[in-house]
Amino acid sequence: MATSESTGDNDPAEKAIERRHARRVSWIAVTGQISGAFITALAAVVVGLLALWKPGQADTPDATPTAAIRQSSSPTVTAPPMSAAKDLGAHDLESSASRYESDQKIADRAVLRSSDVGSGFHGKPYTPDGQSELDYTALLKCLGRPPIEERKSGQAFSPLFTRKDGQQILGSVTFVESPEDAMADFKALNSNRAKTCLKKNYLLSLRREGAQNPRVYVSRIRVLPRESNVCAYRSRIVQRVNGRDLTVYVDSVSVIRDRAEVQAHYLGVSRAVARKLEQRTMSAMLGRL
Repeated sequence: MATSESTGDNDPAEKAIERRHARRVSWIAVTGQISGAFITALAAVVVGLLALWKPGQADTPDATPTAAIRQSSSPTVTAPPMSAAKDLGAHDLESSASRYESDQKIADRAVLRSSDVGSGFHGKPYTPDGQSELDYTALLKCLGRPPIEERKSGQAFSPLFTRKDGQQILGSVTFVESPEDAMADFKALNSNRAKTCLKKNYLLSLRREGAQNPRVYVSRIRVLPRESNVCAYRSRIVQRVNGRDLTVYVDSVSVIRDRAEVQAHYLGVSRAVARKLEQRTMSAMLGRL
């Protein structure tokens, strides 16, 4: 005999909450190995998208899993990579270490700040997780570039800034050892194969995390039209959730300045982040170099 006690399964209010949450996302680790460099920053959007496809997960900053965003500061680079150090004498090694320290200070100063993104965003320190390195390596291989750990001379990334409507922003500044190296990264990312590589890594990551038949569309967008050496992509990710399409937009903007590679990633739920905000935050980082 049925009782009069409700289990809540048919409660219209609860169902409305579930439907609303199903249309929102919490972006886990927008970056993979963003601590690497220019191309790694775009591997960022490939890795750790697990929470994208979990209906019912809250869209507030506190709901973002701490396993993906650890409470730690950016790593400090005070010495050249071993691949470079083995070819240097004592004097050159000391000089190189000094330059690496200088590059790190500039990166720390230039990277995205809370004042750049404006009110409404809540920042949490970001550091990439272990899986990101595997995805990063796969993307580099696809683009034909060597591991960044052998080439970087300084790196900093911002907190992961999140707003209650689901928007998220992450910035990074990386120095490599020469302008030629930075330009080679830029050319690889600006090549015809880049969209295919990005889409491939997105799909692999999403399927690994259990997404069912995700659709990924990557296109070029125009940001900072007055800047030279700018490359920007919009990734539109569509997933069927509770009988409806959930669309997430990730805009990834990268700029080369001599040896510096400046990146930012902007995630929006159902609609892309405003272009004015993207341009303002990128300009803020570039203005501090």
